[in-house]
Amino acid sequence: MSNDYAKFILGIQEAMLISALPSDKAEHRPARTRTVHDLAEVVVDIVAELKPDVCLEIGAHAADFSRRIKPRLPTARAVAFEANPKVVARFKKQAEEMGIEYLHQCIADKDTKLKFQVPGTDHEYASMGSILTYKELDSVATYEVDAVRLDNFSNVSSKRNVMWIDVEGAIGQILDGGPKALTNCVALFAELEGQKRWEGQILDMEVVDRLATVGLVPILRDIQRHRWQHNILFVRESELANRNILRICAAYWQRNINAAVAKEASAETKRKAAGLIAMMPH
Repeated sequence: MSNDYAKFILGIQEAMLISALPSDKAEHRPARTRTVHDLAEVVVDIVAELKPDVCLEIGAHAADFSRRIKPRLPTARAVAFEANPKVVARFKKQAEEMGIEYLHQCIADKDTKLKFQVPGTDHEYASMGSILTYKELDSVATYEVDAVRLDNFSNVSSKRNVMWIDVEGAIGQILDGGPKALTNCVALFAELEGQKRWEGQILDMEVVDRLATVGLVPILRDIQRHRWQHNILFVRESELANRNILRICAAYWQRNINAAVAKEASAETKRKAAGLIAMMPH
């Protein structure tokens, strides 16, 4: 898949998802949240189909991905990394009881100690900590955290792996520290931005370009925040020969197409949508 075509497909997906938003703008946020939750469930289904040896959740917070995937892949190693010590204190015990390695550690481009910054004091910002500085807020709590390159962590670079990355702008540092791990990565899910909010961050299309060099192509996205923040699922191109993965993707779009035409669509539009759904893999 050419990189320009991959970006074109992402643009089409964004347009489709935006077209499905309710007419009432007050309902946009819950509608966007539904796309996020739907895509997260798709990620779990696809990862279960891919059967990796190691599942890495980087920027884990409550380790929701690890908690969902561990029962589906009980023999796979599930490792969750979280840099905020207060979050670790809250969720570590519960995660470990499920067989998840929940570590107070940061994945970065070098083995060192870094300052982890949590902007603001309210609930939203308390979940937005990063090793980068948030450009729009001055008030931060700062913690020192051990950082490690992914390629230097516990021999995971040689294993068939998947990555769930939610690190508030710092994905570039993870990619820089894990070139070997990326060559064995079969799926990568990442929260990305189209506008710079964190100092020194790389943006969504640069991530698409960089992952293309190791054979990971974008297949699905959501609309977490309108126009500037979203999540993208990348899968190794060779794995797309698996028809079950295509069926899972098709089911995701069937739900979103149905949501789009359920609003004010004419009978003709609904007929065309039904025809489009009928052509998708089953």
